[in-house]
Amino acid sequence: MSEDPPADRAAVWSTLLARTENYPDNANRSSTEPKGTRLMNWRCMLPAAALLLSASTMPGFAQDTDETVDPEQARIEEIVREYLLAHPEVVVEALQAYETQRMAVQQAQQQEVVVTLADQLFNNPLSPVAGNPGGDVTMVEFFDYNCPYCKRVAPDIATLLEADGNIRFVYKEWPILSEESEIAARAALAAHQQSEDAYVRLHDAMMAHRGKLDRDTVMALAATQGLNMERLEDDMEGDQVTAEIEHVRRLADQIGIDGTPAFLIGEQVVPGAIDIEEMKRLVAAARES
Repeated sequence: MSEDPPADRAAVWSTLLARTENYPDNANRSSTEPKGTRLMNWRCMLPAAALLLSASTMPGFAQDTDETVDPEQARIEEIVREYLLAHPEVVVEALQAYETQRMAVQQAQQQEVVVTLADQLFNNPLSPVAGNPGGDVTMVEFFDYNCPYCKRVAPDIATLLEADGNIRFVYKEWPILSEESEIAARAALAAHQQSEDAYVRLHDAMMAHRGKLDRDTVMALAATQGLNMERLEDDMEGDQVTAEIEHVRRLADQIGIDGTPAFLIGEQVVPGAIDIEEMKRLVAAARES
């Protein structure tokens, strides 16, 4: 067995990260866009804007399929066409406004689902827990070990849990990126069967690893954490691990989470990577609610 690591997870993270290169950041993303490995993004709608503008330049844009055209309608359509050609940014603004409205509706629907599924989300004994088990605010994270944004927020999470002392943190293993991601998730959940501390140690080691995690890397990292490797490999393929992964997949689908990382802070769904100051703000808001 290896020597137990220091109790201060933030200090452990500093040591781990000092040995690695900086992971690619979110510099190319806007300040208001959720940072994360997303399954969808509003930008996928922008081709629709291009299509609309293209259509507006086509001969006959102001013509009905019927040869009988209402002159007033034709004039209105011509005015719209001319305006769009002169101000194409309006199309983008309209799509952005639509996305803002859609996200507000989605968030309200997600909160309703979170309330309905609260016990499964917050109290499933198969889900690892860190922080203060009796904390007054519960945070939940859906993550993938090969998600760069999940790796980026991991040190901030450790720092937050150390600094606050009254947050209960629930891990939801959601391997969506590759088969290797599922291997990592299975190893982590198998470590959880050995102890809560064993899970946290392996979780932190895999999150600190720079580069893609494959089976050999996962097992090598597990061996450095003092785990019973024979038991780990057996438990990785066990029914309990499979059941938890499948359960988390269903939860993500029911809530409508579309990428990693995703957080629940209280009953609020928070998509994408957020910095520690935003975490603190959302935790404070959850305490007041």
